Amino acid sequence: MKKKKSLLMLLIIVLSLTFIGGEVRPVTVQASGITTKSARAKIKSLKSEIKKLTKKYNSQVAKENKQKAGTKAIAGTIISRNPLIVQDYFGSCYWINKPENFSMFITVGSGYVKLNGTYREYNGRYTCAVCTAVKVSNASAKTKSKIDEKQKEVQAYNSLLQDKVTFHEESISYVEGLKNIEIEYYMSTLSMKYNKVSWKSSDPDIVSVTSKGKITTKKPGTATITAQTSIGKKKSKLKICVLPASEVIEIGNGSFTLEEKDTGYIRFSSDIYEFKDMITLESTDPSVIDSCELYSEDNEITFISRSAGVADLNIYINGRLAKSVTITVTPQNQDDTEDEYDDDWA
Repeated sequence: MKKKKSLLMLLIIVLSLTFIGGEVRPVTVQASGITTKSARAKIKSLKSEIKKLTKKYNSQVAKENKQKAGTKAIAGTIISRNPLIVQDYFGSCYWINKPENFSMFITVGSGYVKLNGTYREYNGRYTCAVCTAVKVSNASAKTKSKIDEKQKEVQAYNSLLQDKVTFHEESISYVEGLKNIEIEYYMSTLSMKYNKVSWKSSDPDIVSVTSKGKITTKKPGTATITAQTSIGKKKSKLKICVLPASEVIEIGNGSFTLEEKDTGYIRFSSDIYEFKDMITLESTDPSVIDSCELYSEDNEITFISRSAGVADLNIYINGRLAKSVTITVTPQNQDDTEDEYDDDWA
């Protein structure tokens, strides 16, 4: 229990010292319109400020060290404010004169004191070392905070100058006919906010790209997409291979036979989920095969054989004939018909 109290007291002291030391500010950069030139000029300006602040900081630290000479740093719980009695987290008590030089925050206090070598009893319970609080400037802590803040700004501007678009792959293949496909890439959170990216295709007739980095695959071939950052002018390239739809989406069956009034299935040899909206089906003779439906989750086509005959099931991808499957429908077996009749009366 004593250990828990000591840890809690230490936490309160640290929080109070942090509060006294100054505020913590988030890193900020110029709101908008950052260019390569303005970013480099800002870095130069910040480094000049850091140099001046560092000189000031060193001077302040030297002054504070003189003020601290012969003193003892203490921090602990305030037992009384008049007189000021403080018990540190080791259990030692101090009777502090000149309390105006001692920092106090709610129930805790911290500061520097000079001991005079005598002791006094307080409230019959505490034996206190008598001391005098010494005022020590904390200006160096505030200056150090400003230096740290400006160094973070320098890092931020350097990041904006050096950062570039990182693609997940060096090259990628797509099927022809896709529209407004988003290219997956990575940039730092800071760059995503301030760095604008320009996009360009080496061959817009094969792959076109919008100002927002969305591509449209127009015809088979190879093109390179280049992404360039607005601040550092860093370029990144992605090779895109556009394949014919008939090569990407393979169909397992070339032809097959089934009886009339039956359900047929044609399976795709590849995953079609990404291209499902591009696929349309057509029967050359709906009296032979009809009710053609596409099930992208199962990568298959289903249809119903209506009557005996031969018909082609044409599969179009993006308006182009990709595959034609010949389906022969034979008359329903008479024995099957009689079985069905018997089943109905069973």
